[in-house]
Amino acid sequence: MTTTPVNNTPLVTPTSMTTTLITTPTFSRYSPEPWQILERAGAGPLRPYEDEALPADELLKRIPDIDALIVGMDQVTAEVIDAADRLQVIAKHGVGVDTIDLDAAEARGIPVVCAPGSNSRAVAEYTFGLILDATRRITEANRRVADGEWPKLFGSELAGRTLAVIGFGRIGQLVTGYARAFGMTVLAHDPHVGPKDMSALGARSAPLDDCLARADVVSLHLPATPGAAPLLDHARLAAMKPGALLVNTARGGLVDEAALAALLEDGHLGGAALDAFAYEPLGESPLRKAPNVLLTPHMAACGQDANRMMGAMVAEEVVRVLAGESPQHPADLMRSPVLPLTWHLARSSGRRGLQSQLLAVVVAAVSAFVLLMMIAVSLGSGERADRTDWRTPDAVPAQKATAVQALATTYVRHKPVTVVSLAQLPDRKATPAPPGLGSFPQRGEVYVSPALAGLMRELPANQLADRLPKPAPYGTIGAAGLASPDELVAVVGRAPSDPAVSKAAEGGNYFDEGQTARAEVAGFTSTKASLYTSTDQGMAVLGVTLLVMPVIVLAAAAGRLGAARRERRLAALRLAGATPRQIIAMTAAEAAAVGGAGALTGALAYVALLPALAEIPYGIGSWYTGQLWVGLLWFAAVVLAVTALITVSAVTMLRQVATSPLGVAQQANPRRTRMIRLVLFAGVLGYVFFTTQGGQLGPRQMVALLALFYGAFWLFGPWVVDRLGRVVGRYARRPATLLAARRLSDDPSGAWRTVSGLVLAGFVAGFFSVSQLQFDGGPEQQGQVAVLTADSAATKRAVTEARTLLREAGVKATVTAPSEDDYTTLLSGSPGLIARVSGGADQLDAAATALIPVAAGRPPLTQDYVGAYDNVAVDRIGVVSTATLAMSFLVAAVSAGLTAAANVLDRRRVYGLLRLAGTPMKLLDRARTRETALPLAVLAGGTTGMGVYGAFQFNEAAGGTINASGALQLTLCVTVGTLAMLATIAASRPLLRRVTANPAQTAD
Repeated sequence: MTTTPVNNTPLVTPTSMTTTLITTPTFSRYSPEPWQILERAGAGPLRPYEDEALPADELLKRIPDIDALIVGMDQVTAEVIDAADRLQVIAKHGVGVDTIDLDAAEARGIPVVCAPGSNSRAVAEYTFGLILDATRRITEANRRVADGEWPKLFGSELAGRTLAVIGFGRIGQLVTGYARAFGMTVLAHDPHVGPKDMSALGARSAPLDDCLARADVVSLHLPATPGAAPLLDHARLAAMKPGALLVNTARGGLVDEAALAALLEDGHLGGAALDAFAYEPLGESPLRKAPNVLLTPHMAACGQDANRMMGAMVAEEVVRVLAGESPQHPADLMRSPVLPLTWHLARSSGRRGLQSQLLAVVVAAVSAFVLLMMIAVSLGSGERADRTDWRTPDAVPAQKATAVQALATTYVRHKPVTVVSLAQLPDRKATPAPPGLGSFPQRGEVYVSPALAGLMRELPANQLADRLPKPAPYGTIGAAGLASPDELVAVVGRAPSDPAVSKAAEGGNYFDEGQTARAEVAGFTSTKASLYTSTDQGMAVLGVTLLVMPVIVLAAAAGRLGAARRERRLAALRLAGATPRQIIAMTAAEAAAVGGAGALTGALAYVALLPALAEIPYGIGSWYTGQLWVGLLWFAAVVLAVTALITVSAVTMLRQVATSPLGVAQQANPRRTRMIRLVLFAGVLGYVFFTTQGGQLGPRQMVALLALFYGAFWLFGPWVVDRLGRVVGRYARRPATLLAARRLSDDPSGAWRTVSGLVLAGFVAGFFSVSQLQFDGGPEQQGQVAVLTADSAATKRAVTEARTLLREAGVKATVTAPSEDDYTTLLSGSPGLIARVSGGADQLDAAATALIPVAAGRPPLTQDYVGAYDNVAVDRIGVVSTATLAMSFLVAAVSAGLTAAANVLDRRRVYGLLRLAGTPMKLLDRARTRETALPLAVLAGGTTGMGVYGAFQFNEAAGGTINASGALQLTLCVTVGTLAMLATIAASRPLLRRVTANPAQTAD
């Protein structure tokens, strides 16, 4: 036999007759349908009292013979549940289950169900009725007319007023709709609902304190947490807008009723309309005598339609559970397999739990995104270098050569233009096409990159285009031959006798390295990347290595924060009989789900944003999108790594819950660190120091050594914190310092986790701030254009021709032939001429173009050519240092804030005991600040010093000097980083106040 409920889903009938005790007189009062559902299913409905609730002693007497219990506001205590011999289900005729001892029901394996959403519209309409009543003084007018008066009471209209909806669930959303219809502006606060979702329903998201300060009417629609302090305490009520109205149709525990009465008495608040109270029925309460207050007997949900829907949902749930099925609307946590129980834990973790889960998701997403981006830049830089190595020819034996290739570099608007000249040798087999071209270029053919073609159209021909031969049409170099869409590259087909591919094009000056080359070739394989791409990957890998550790710290902090909020509930499950394996499995399952969802979100965001990310320039310019795709293997590896990191962090934090659940209620024994950490650190640091002395390190060796350095410092950090706490504690004179020292010594790992991100970022700051290179070896040669010649005789002829060409081009310049002993010019002692050009970049470019015929196979030289090698190094270091510094300090500050919040939760019992002992909150705040500042000063100072030392070594190896602005940048970085970190730690102060608001409970 089956029965069909209101949602048309068949319900299985219990296999035997059962008895359902109904204690609330409102069940099935306005519709027989709920009663009929029970009767048809054989659930034997029984209601001893038709018009009143069942007395508590009567409930205790009847419960042993009852199979199902449907209650209203009755207190279903542990005593009642323990007396139930046959009870299979407890159903709340409503939504809130705070009157039911869920822990006792869970221990007995009795499901608790409810009817969510059934009375939302009734409560919302009642809420707005109270708002209208209070603002237009309807009840007051009714009372005074009944007393024989005929007053004209002036209320306030709602149009143009501001309503704050605290809790944006079903009821809050309905109230918002009603308010909008009355022309009100609606502010809303609910951490579970995003600003866009609120905006779509006509509300604007705002912090709680802003809502209270700005609203004319405040309406509460939140659940109350048993035992928690009121959400609206005296301070928050006093912070409400003067004359504001407070409406509460949710739960009485949300409001400090004594404080509310006092603020009504002194006139700060304009009124209150309350349908819920801390203790019901309302006894002796200051609210009874307070002015401008409406008091109703918790009847907002008492709508006839709501009553029918509520009863039907509850009856269906009872029948479903009695038939052996799982409830659709469970209100408690039951013994079940790990995954279902984990799901229930996550769903019922409350507002703070959801906040921490969402925060962990965001942090995991950011971590995955940043890691993938760092990997993409490293791999993409290598691919870009591979795409440029064909331009620097590797010579083959003359008898095997099929063509001559020459590389030349010229500059326009200070940008390098790479010119590859190719000539097929006669009577040799055909040479394959270079990358990006369909065939080997014939004599007179010119192929240009899209960026160069655009620049040639933009600039006058005498500044750029005239430097190349002029074919009928230009060909286009494809992406296979380019490292970046922004590259300026030309490929020119020439005759073997052309000066551009003659031996004069070989170069020989040390400035030519990577910019000028010539060789006889048979193809386009080479091992020499372009000057403009050869160092990109090494610098990117260095930045990645320095950023990896702060990102790991950030992800680990997110895992700990999410797990800390579940600690007490998991400890209760452990004491109720769950095995350590189940506790760890539940923690791992939830953390893995949260971390995996966040990591996958970040990874997908990386994929979606690839076209936009490709527009961010690095080195020679922007990227081809495919260059930044890391591949499925790296994609999956990063998602799994971030997920695993958050999971391991969460499980590690909860080991004590699994092994010793009673220990979570007590202060853990101080975890002293061992001397082995110092020994390991010294050994690794010595290895790094001696390995880097006098040797050339490749990228892999550099990465390995930096990783080793970070790992050693991670071992060393807690040891220093422990010793620092002991030393400071011995000489402390102030209570805050002594308390901070004790915390450092008792939990050095926790204190280290808070500062570790910034400590390791200090090394990055020290290294990159000071390693800004400044090369002082060359003279000022701006405005010069140089042409190299074979000898002094050729120079004399070239000077005369150069003057003529420059005059014809309209370029004002002075042409001279410097002595070979003159090293103040671009020639640096080589034979040739110097044209000193008057005017800006356009004149310099016009001069370089005009002098092409004089150059005899080599483009004229400018300051950009001579300083190219140094400029590339400085540019790459500058870009990587700026990005690495910004990211490392940002990540470090965020991870410090997360870890500080996690530490507050970890130590809430300690803080509760301190508060019980009379410790002022200000003292706790000072102690927490010093607990951060002490290890930060010692450890961050140490790593910053090591970074500075590394920068000095780097500068010495590079032959540069320290840029004077580096010290200022370093000071700024350290100052801003420290202030940002202290600010994020200060952001956890409200959490500290919240967890110590009831110190007796916190310390229990």
